[in-house]
Amino acid sequence: MITTKDVVKAVNAVLKSTFPDRSVVSTDKDKAVKPGSFYVEYPVPIMDGPKDFKHESGTIYIDYFPPDRYNNRLEFFNVQEKLREAFADTLTVEEDFVIPINELQFTENDDVLILQFDYEMWQYVEETGPDMEELVIKEE
Repeated sequence: MITTKDVVKAVNAVLKSTFPDRSVVSTDKDKAVKPGSFYVEYPVPIMDGPKDFKHESGTIYIDYFPPDRYNNRLEFFNVQEKLREAFADTLTVEEDFVIPINELQFTENDDVLILQFDYEMWQYVEETGPDMEELVIKEE
């Protein structure tokens, strides 16, 4: 079963491969974010559906903190283009599980570049436990 945690791991892996010289953090923003790094917010997923078919959705936020807060226009443009290429169309969570990405939204707030996109997952829930292949009835 794929979870939101797996989606965040996939986002982090894409960022690390696209920007190998930058750090990627998904923990406490105030404690671990340094200039020139990415922060991936852990989304609060919305879950619904019947017990045998799971639907989960949420919004991923990726914050980029430039090395220089006051001289960052060209860097924001370059980072935005790389992010657009890296997250265009799909996000591969596992080899056989891909999430479509329909729209990337970029904003800037307090000299931080923010990318956000929505994700949705639909999964059949597999039953767990042993199969009943043979049933033995004991008569007394």
